[in-house]
Amino acid sequence: MKGSQLNDHEALREALLNVDRLREQERTARLKMEALIGGIHVLNECQNVSDMYREILDCLGGLLSFDAAAILVEDNGVLSSAMSSDERLRFRHLPITGCFRRCLDGRATNLSDLSVVADWPSDPQGTGSEPAEPGQALQSALLIALPSAPRPMMLACASDERARFKKKDVELLRSFAPLATQAVRRAMEMERLNYLASTLDHQAHFDQLSGLPNRVLFHQELERLEGTGDVYSLLFIDLDNFKTVNDTFGHGIGDVLLSEMAFRMSMTLHDDDTVARLGGDEFALIIRSRTTIDGVTALCEDLLQELSEPLYLRNSRVVPTVSIGVLFAPEQKLLSQQKMQRADIALYDAKARGRNRYSLFDDTMRAKVELDFEIESRLPGAIRRRAFHLVYQPMFESSTMRCDRLEALVRWQEDEHLSYAPSAFIPIAERTGNIVELGQWIIGRALAELSDWLNASSTRVLSLNVSQVELQSPGYTDGLLKQVEAARVDCRQLELELSENIVARSLDGVVSRNLLQLQRVGIRFAFDDFGTGSSSLLHIKRFPGNCLKIDRAFVDDIVGSSKQRRLLIGMIEFAHHMGMFVVAEGVESREQLELLMELGADYVQGFILARPDLASRTVAFLDDWNRTRSASPVAKRSGKGGERGIA
Repeated sequence: MKGSQLNDHEALREALLNVDRLREQERTARLKMEALIGGIHVLNECQNVSDMYREILDCLGGLLSFDAAAILVEDNGVLSSAMSSDERLRFRHLPITGCFRRCLDGRATNLSDLSVVADWPSDPQGTGSEPAEPGQALQSALLIALPSAPRPMMLACASDERARFKKKDVELLRSFAPLATQAVRRAMEMERLNYLASTLDHQAHFDQLSGLPNRVLFHQELERLEGTGDVYSLLFIDLDNFKTVNDTFGHGIGDVLLSEMAFRMSMTLHDDDTVARLGGDEFALIIRSRTTIDGVTALCEDLLQELSEPLYLRNSRVVPTVSIGVLFAPEQKLLSQQKMQRADIALYDAKARGRNRYSLFDDTMRAKVELDFEIESRLPGAIRRRAFHLVYQPMFESSTMRCDRLEALVRWQEDEHLSYAPSAFIPIAERTGNIVELGQWIIGRALAELSDWLNASSTRVLSLNVSQVELQSPGYTDGLLKQVEAARVDCRQLELELSENIVARSLDGVVSRNLLQLQRVGIRFAFDDFGTGSSSLLHIKRFPGNCLKIDRAFVDDIVGSSKQRRLLIGMIEFAHHMGMFVVAEGVESREQLELLMELGADYVQGFILARPDLASRTVAFLDDWNRTRSASPVAKRSGKGGERGIA
């Protein structure tokens, strides 16, 4: 009986022990599940490494009972704490030896008594301070490496009690380590992707050289302002002659200049204003701090002064200047692109008026832009349809009043009611390159219309305007000579008028070679519009022609201005000293004509003598003129003969 009772007690005790084991297994399984759930939460929520480290330590707190925890990361052969819940585990430059080496080699390390672990640091942060007092020191620790982490790292849990951690704690930490590793890897990748995304976003919206907003961000800001009702002005700024700086000092120094200009603009503006670099040497400003026209113009004056302060590049003193286009208080109904276009129009107006200045957009500029667009759209078709005709204006020898020179001028009559002035369409034809085809037609047409007149006397000369674009085009010289040969005209009877800017910029390279080739066959050259361009007197010395044409701007006021007369006398005497004869353009009164003859102009050209007219009428007029040239030339041509001229 007693033996039976003893057996029953043993069975009951064994059953109770089994229940305890099952409960412990259940608890362990539950903790593993919590570790898994916590790891998945960490994996899905964190976007950067620091947050991930913090979440991992929080998850550990739900798995194990400890007083301190840390994540240790290897860096340049030593361990440091990337994240720590307690100062006592905040390691700095910890040598990887002993227990730490074993852990990183893949062995979970349970240290039940840290006082006997020689490798455990007494001065965690490596500050050289005295060891912590016994009551403050950690007593036990559990270390486990994170397998396959992007860099060697481990989890460390520590306690104020000896032998705190058991075998089950090691297992729990092992089950959590792979999840923690995956979470860290994902956080590092997300951090890298976020960095790349922010970098790409910055590059997409900011200029890398100056750090200013770029065209994209500037355009977005304008679009944002469209619906706000804010009053603001738009400024476009362009550096004058920036290409010269690049050519002289190199693009590196050019970048230095651009950065300096960006800095000066930023310092001149108010915090409410915006400055952006659109590209190259173009900047754009949104001005909210100045709401009156006087305030905006005062700002433009400040910018012109501030940006023109000298700076030193490679031991050279450079004085930069800028041109500014202003759209004052833009109408809100305009689209941002239209606003930018109008500010750009004002900018180019400032450049056209001499640079180093500002220009405010107005309706006159808009009308000109619309006309330019209309001409540019119609021009190619007009050239194909030959919607042009030529007129000719005589040049009279002042000493005899004979006429043996004609200048060919092109006119564009689109229809009965629509025509375009040469001053409007010639610059556009040059800019678009259409001048090459148009110029070929002009030369061929002029030679065809005047071949008989030219062949009647070897002293007669046909003068034609030519552009820099034509002289730089491939095959220009060969094409011109073929046309002269086809018309059976002597090359020595053809004169090409070169503008002053062509002479200043292009007496080298391709243009120079073309001019030399044409000069060798006898074609003449005239220096046109002298005094209105950018050449210097040195350019005349290199000029291949012997004719200098004085622009009408110097003739207009010679009767009423003694200063203008003295200037004209100097120009005529200078040309004669250089072995050149002078043609005075724009003669429109008897007084001007008589004074020019007295001052020594070799030829005169103007409405007082003959207006430009069609070839047939011009030739008929010259035949009549030469027969009756003994009569008063001024009285004859300024009377009824002028009625049939084409202005």
